[in-house]
This record gives sequence, structure tokens and C-alpha cells, in this order.
Amino acid sequence: MAALLRRRDFDKAELVLSEQLTSYSGPIATACRGVSDGHLTLTGWDEVDADLVDLCRRDRAVTAVGLDLSNYSDHEGSTWWDKEPFVEFAAYTDEVYPFSESRRQDLLDLSEAYPAPWTGSALGEETAHLTVTGLRALNGALLHRASVEPWHPSSTTRLESESVAEYLGWWWMHLRFHQAVARDLDERGLALTVPVIVGTHDVGPWLQVVHTSGHVSDHEASTERILHQRAQLAPVLRDAQAEETARDLRELRSKLRGYGFFSRSPERKAAEEYAAAKLVVVCQQAGLPLPTRSIGQMGGKEFEQLLLALRAPRA
Repeated sequence: MAALLRRRDFDKAELVLSEQLTSYSGPIATACRGVSDGHLTLTGWDEVDADLVDLCRRDRAVTAVGLDLSNYSDHEGSTWWDKEPFVEFAAYTDEVYPFSESRRQDLLDLSEAYPAPWTGSALGEETAHLTVTGLRALNGALLHRASVEPWHPSSTTRLESESVAEYLGWWWMHLRFHQAVARDLDERGLALTVPVIVGTHDVGPWLQVVHTSGHVSDHEASTERILHQRAQLAPVLRDAQAEETARDLRELRSKLRGYGFFSRSPERKAAEEYAAAKLVVVCQQAGLPLPTRSIGQMGGKEFEQLLLALRAPRA
């Protein structure tokens, strides 16, 4: 199945899966039949284009794009598994891998097994994502089954019919997702004509397919509008984030000082390590030097000066 999807033989993949699913009548197979070709839609392409343009304007030479189907999002229904997945967007440069010098087949060969050379090496400056509509019922059925009856291909226990349906269901989701991505790339294009590596983030079996955007999208007007809106909102969002960070640091400092000077408990050690790691991240993001003392050891004046520096506007 992976080979069929990787060479974009969607018709053959659908035929194989449909023939297998006819033997099953449970909730997963029923949900699969409700997701026909074209039922799944992806929105947010304009924001992805704006991200790509913004990165290039900031001298980030993006040479490949990643789109991963993911369930790391808030749930929409009354239970955690009742939700649509979404698509994580990643931007890569030739510093990670020479995408600009590689053929599509080279990238396909390298992405056949986990991890690919670029796995986990995106720029990390992306803000966009794609919203998925049309997979909620199938995704929910698959997540629910996986949570109550976990099964792994290496398992030696007797395979229940619904476990087989689950395995087929993940591939059905892969098929519909890749069809939607390929269709949108073919019809609307992308701001950059670079390889688009489409995969999953802990959703079903590992799979990466390399798609291409054959033409540049008609993005100029929407990109300028989105970037203008972001520029207007940036100070408000930055202030809100600074206040949230300040609250988190206050709570951590209060917790640390509540242990008492002589406490050597494992809980205190864990809290100190977490606070130290948090402070490193916060200072790096704000472009500030790391203080010589932990927030638990700081006096009140020194701590307030740190918070004031975190709130200060930066270029």
C-alpha cells in the first residue's frame, strides 16, 4: 500500500482497500465508506503561502515543505478521540539536506524508512497549519479503537476482525489525505515550487510521499493581507505571551520557595530542574542572557527586573 501511495497510484490503492474492506461491517469500515474521494478538504493554504514568503523575506532559503497529518490538537467533541486531525506545516532548508539538488526519486528513497535525514529538523519558525474537514468520524473511530484495543503488527495474539479493519482504516485515511494534498497542489500551486514531503505525525503507519507543486500559486494579494494583519497583531500577541510567561515564572518561583531552604526532596529537585529548563527557553526566546541565579534563589527585586526585561519590546 505504501508503494502505491508513494507513486501516486491512488486508483489502484483505493481498489485494493475497497476490496479488503468489503469483509468488514464494524464502525471503522462504515466510517471509511463515508469518506469518498473529494470528501476531505484542506483549508489554510493562504497562510502557508504567507509563511513561506515571510520566511524568504527573512533570508530563510526554504527548499522543501513538510505537511504531516497529526492528532496533536484539541478535541472538538465530548471525548478526546472525537476530533478532526490537522496538518502540521514545516519548512526545510538545504542546511538540513540538499533538497534543491535532489531528484524526487532520491527523496522518496530516503523517506522510505523512519527516520528520514530531515526528520525533526524543520526551521521551527513556522506559524501556519492546514485545517482538515471530513475525517472526524473515521479519525474518531480509529483513535477510539486504538485506545481500547491496542494492537501492534508484531503482536502474536489472535487478530480480531476490527483490528484488521483498523489497519485498513489508517491506510484509507492516508489515501484520502494524499489525494487531497495532490489535488490542491495541482490546482492551486504553492508560493514556492519546492518538494512537498507529505507524511504523518503518529497517525497510523509511517509513510512519507514526495509531492511537487507544478506552478506558483496566485498568492500575492492574500499574502500581503495576511502579513499585514500579523504585523498589526504581533505587539498584542507578544504582550499576551509575555504576561503568560511572567505568570508561569511567578508560580514556579513560589513553588520553589515553598519547599524551604533545607529541603532536599526529590520533588524539589524535579521542580528546580523544570524551572531551570523553562528559564533557559524563555531567555533564549527573548534574546536575554541567562541569569547567574535560579528564579528560586533570586531576590524579589532581581526577579521583578527579569520580568520587566521579558516584557520589554524587542526589534
